[in-house]
Amino acid sequence: MIILKKQIKSTVIHKYIHSNPNINKMLKFTSFLAEEDKKTLKFHQDNPGGDWEKYKQEDAEADMKNSRFKDHHRGKGMRGPVTGYFNKPAHIPTSKLKHLPGAMGEERFRNDGDKLKALEKEVGHPSKFDTKEHPVFVAVNHKGHAYVMEGNHRIAYAAKHNIPHVHAEIRYYNGGEKAKGILHPDTVMDSHKED
Repeated sequence: MIILKKQIKSTVIHKYIHSNPNINKMLKFTSFLAEEDKKTLKFHQDNPGGDWEKYKQEDAEADMKNSRFKDHHRGKGMRGPVTGYFNKPAHIPTSKLKHLPGAMGEERFRNDGDKLKALEKEVGHPSKFDTKEHPVFVAVNHKGHAYVMEGNHRIAYAAKHNIPHVHAEIRYYNGGEKAKGILHPDTVMDSHKED
């Protein structure tokens, strides 16, 4: 009975919104703004700072010292809240990413193995390689150290075939956006190439 009432209420609201021209225009305009926002790379910060940030960094430091997390993203300081991010994947030079360590030590076998061979077979010619649909994922800890969380083989493929730029979703943990490092937000904005 409760589910039926919710469905009826939802239907009434839907009809009201779409029959009211002012609300309908506002929804279309909001949708337009959301699409426009995706066109230009923008950095967003969600970090209250102060003691909150300090405690989050102390938790991350404790994980980094714990040998149990040595080969795990927690052991690299990527546990806790995301305090900075971009509105869309950045299109940045492969040269900035190809030397980054993997979050779980994947850099040791990034340039060889079955996964890279399978990717080369799947892509075929390098001109068909595109990371826009499936960007790599990079995390930056509170010290400014960046790690590849997803996409080690895509980065290796791009480097091997001299593909100059890769799309990367970059997230900053525990105030990592404030620390100087290879992927500091200002550096990313400066090296980003709109496509």
